[in-house]
Amino acid sequence: MNTIKTFEFHRFVEGVLKTETKESFFIANQSLFTENSPDYPFRNYFYGIGLVYEGERNLRVGIEDFTLKAGDLLVIGPSIIRHWLDNNWSFKNTAIFFTPELFVSPITAQPLVDSSIFRSGIQHVITLNAIDFEFFNQTLTSIKSQEHLPKVVAALVMAMIEKIEKLMVESQQPVSKSSRKKQIAKEFCSLINTQYLENKEVAFYAEKLNITPKYLSEVIKEETGKSPKNLIEQLLMQEAKSLLKQTEMNIKEISYWLGFDDPSYFTKAFKVSEGVLPNEYRVK
Repeated sequence: MNTIKTFEFHRFVEGVLKTETKESFFIANQSLFTENSPDYPFRNYFYGIGLVYEGERNLRVGIEDFTLKAGDLLVIGPSIIRHWLDNNWSFKNTAIFFTPELFVSPITAQPLVDSSIFRSGIQHVITLNAIDFEFFNQTLTSIKSQEHLPKVVAALVMAMIEKIEKLMVESQQPVSKSSRKKQIAKEFCSLINTQYLENKEVAFYAEKLNITPKYLSEVIKEETGKSPKNLIEQLLMQEAKSLLKQTEMNIKEISYWLGFDDPSYFTKAFKVSEGVLPNEYRVK
């Protein structure tokens, strides 16, 4: 079976700037993005930390939709499917994309590997206060000025990772009766983001959360407006669209990859969800 290709963002940047980018990291801002950037669900192999200065843009990460706005920090890991929902690149932003290869002795990549902040379903967008915004702004500015010194860049990136971990811990609130349903919804979304290919039954997730399937369905419907089954199907279609655009897998291979026993059923499900057949979507 063909392997999944990621969107090689640094190659895209090279095409825009007509210059060579570094393999272990690169810095991007709105000037690097054009109308030719992906308008479909895609994955890449970089860790990313981005700061928004001005304007708005809509992003889907897994099944969660975010409106990025001034003062927001975006945190996203490799291989997580993301989809820019509009082409408004007028908003101002700076981001660093990096791989574990950035971290060499005496700084190791182990804290990056151990950290949960880049995992699917975690808090991908953080709204910063003025002090925290200035910390990330100054750190990204320092990275830009020191990009010829990878070890310095690695230390600064690690400082941002530690700061993000602290912010995420501080944002966790004690679970009250009113917030318990939100917590269940959050945990459900986190679970399906990592297990939807292997487990598609609502009962599986209900058992993981120690609640009944009926109660899980009620909570998810109340909190998201969709049923658990709808959300699982949404993730499957996101995966299907990424595979159609980023691999050469045929329809049968994709349907089996997604867990459909019958390729014709996958084709029908895709048509109902997206309004076009898989092969038609591939060539759009």
